[in-house]
Amino acid sequence: MPQRVWRKEIKNAPYNPRKISKYARAKLKKVLKDTGLIEALVWNRRTGNAVGGHQRLACIDALEGSQDYELDVNMVDMSPAEEVAANISLNNLSLQGDWDLPLLASALKTEDLNIEATGFGRMDLEVTFGDQFNDPDISRLFADSLAPPEVRQDIALLEAAADLRPSKASDKPAEATEPTEADSAGPAPEEPPKRRAHDNLRDWIAQRDAQQDTDFSLGVIFDSKAAKDRFVAAVEGESTKYIDGMRLAVRFGIELGSPEPNPTKPGSSGPDLPS
Repeated sequence: MPQRVWRKEIKNAPYNPRKISKYARAKLKKVLKDTGLIEALVWNRRTGNAVGGHQRLACIDALEGSQDYELDVNMVDMSPAEEVAANISLNNLSLQGDWDLPLLASALKTEDLNIEATGFGRMDLEVTFGDQFNDPDISRLFADSLAPPEVRQDIALLEAAADLRPSKASDKPAEATEPTEADSAGPAPEEPPKRRAHDNLRDWIAQRDAQQDTDFSLGVIFDSKAAKDRFVAAVEGESTKYIDGMRLAVRFGIELGSPEPNPTKPGSSGPDLPS
């Protein structure tokens, strides 16, 4: 039977081996905000530790703005060793079932279903369904028109950036030719709409970088695995999950500035790039 306790009575288990990404935490927080705590946390009265539900508890704290609230828990009375075993078993994926994909797909097509309340995002479903994600009834759940305004703006800016790429007549690099009089006159001025799009994209990236931590990797999402494979083949010429960003920039004619020294190559000024 659930029992109501004060949040301040619940301690985080110092040994808890579970962690969560910022992306997953944001989704979990949204689900808890929309639907509340449907499944009670497990709390060990003897130690005061949470046995299961650490991530949910952290999200509820953020939503409440403090730890001054009550909540229902499933209370147990366990020794420390029993508690650790229970904590691990509650989170052990090998003890949990797998998705029946046809049934999951059917459930996701439920009329008026709030897809965010399921905790699934587009990337999650693409990984779960693979090529089956191309089912129109599933992919339509993530149509651009259904995205929040700020996401639709991001999509428009990225499409504008793609518009700036030089047109590709062939997958092979163009052979060097003698400069012509037209070349010596300098490049043709860029159309104002494209320049504005470029400036907007640059400002948007700068603003995003100032608001969150950045690293040296970037995830790119395609509409299907086939589209991803074609893109990779066009860029790298072979199948791979990792593409050299500097090489990609050179191919698209994007100036990224001087590369950082490559610590894996003593004396190198940076990664080997195609001329």
